[in-house]
Amino acid sequence: MGDEEQQAPPTTFWGRLKEGNRRMDLKLTQSVVGQYFECEKRNTTFFQELRAGAVCFLTVCYIIPVNSAILSETGGSCNPSWDCDPALYGGVQPTPEFCKFNPNDTVWAACVREFKNNLI
Repeated sequence: MGDEEQQAPPTTFWGRLKEGNRRMDLKLTQSVVGQYFECEKRNTTFFQELRAGAVCFLTVCYIIPVNSAILSETGGSCNPSWDCDPALYGGVQPTPEFCKFNPNDTVWAACVREFKNNLI
């Protein structure tokens, strides 16, 4: 062990930042928090886990509104067999294609509007 050469401290900004990050990571991994999350056992570091958590959180923040928007455009749980106004179609229950694209069908529009509001 005495033969090991001590490395010179980094001179660039990025080198110092990386070295500081490495030292802080080592301290945090060996701390109570690191032991609680078993960082050494899982061969990971505190900052690696922190970055992974941030990525997961931001992914969920993106997915929830996007999926809601996609579902709301489909009409969601509104069923054309139940939510179309037969009076607009001569008293006959219309096919789903007619109901979905008829701007005068207020029953269908109300169902879709309620579904969109529930997703918000």
